[in-house]
Amino acid sequence: MTEDEKMQVAVFRFSVIGDFVTGVQMSRAEKRRLIREKSARKWQIPFSEKTRISMGTIGRWCRCYRNSNGDLKSLYPKGRSDQGKARAMDEETCCALIRLRREMPDATVINLIATMNKRGLVTPGIELNLSTVYSRQ
Repeated sequence: MTEDEKMQVAVFRFSVIGDFVTGVQMSRAEKRRLIREKSARKWQIPFSEKTRISMGTIGRWCRCYRNSNGDLKSLYPKGRSDQGKARAMDEETCCALIRLRREMPDATVINLIATMNKRGLVTPGIELNLSTVYSRQ
């Protein structure tokens, strides 16, 4: 994501949290009502297909902004340290799964997992689950 795109996201996030961080005094009840309204509505979020923002996310954005003393860059999207890598599966297990899929193209995911475990192809400490294997096929 370019610097300009990050700034667009930060400006959008500020537009969502501005009511909470600009010094306008609100009662707790007003804040709760407003955060519920904001999390219930649909948004056009820059560079995202998502249209909803959770109350927790709005709260996190407010904390980030306040903790940075009002620095807009605190609302920049954070890159993932594991971008492009499976979070639940190491490279060796992933490669073994791909080889097994080629060997058994008609096998179900459940059968693939069972075979991986039976043959000892899963790195110790890694537990394969359906969603992880589905995403790697």
